[in-house]
Amino acid sequence: MPTYGDFASLLQLGVGIGIGLSLFRAPVDIRTAKLEKVLAAEILALKGSGPTEFRASKRRALQKLRLGYAAVRQDLERYQHPFMILAALGAFANLAALVFVSLYAQQTASDYATYALIFVSSGYFLLLLLLLEVIARWHLGPLKTRLYRIQTSTEQRPLFDAD
Repeated sequence: MPTYGDFASLLQLGVGIGIGLSLFRAPVDIRTAKLEKVLAAEILALKGSGPTEFRASKRRALQKLRLGYAAVRQDLERYQHPFMILAALGAFANLAALVFVSLYAQQTASDYATYALIFVSSGYFLLLLLLLEVIARWHLGPLKTRLYRIQTSTEQRPLFDAD
């Protein structure tokens, strides 16, 4: 059976990951950055092209989509805030566990303590990341679908709904 001291490095890693997740917004930013770049590039490409009704319609649809994207981005920022707090609490829990295992390093850890320390140091943060990923995909999915429809549209018809 492992001793509590065997978990010190894993808990140190957990503290770092928790602090990192509470300060940086990478999980959501990675999802949104690509969509933002594609929208900007599409609008810019249509700006320089010749003035036809279809191109103008396509550009308006992309600009409307960009407005929708801005609203979704704000929602994602709001949803991410509680996760950042949970990550900071997880970092604190890792720090408290690290102090505990340092004080009782030579004692044997029970099976329950072993699983709890592994979860607190890594599983908890993986769960937070997974939930953030699901939320980001859930909110960005419809925008990506609309963007694809606009990009692949070749017909002379309205490209956006009158929401």
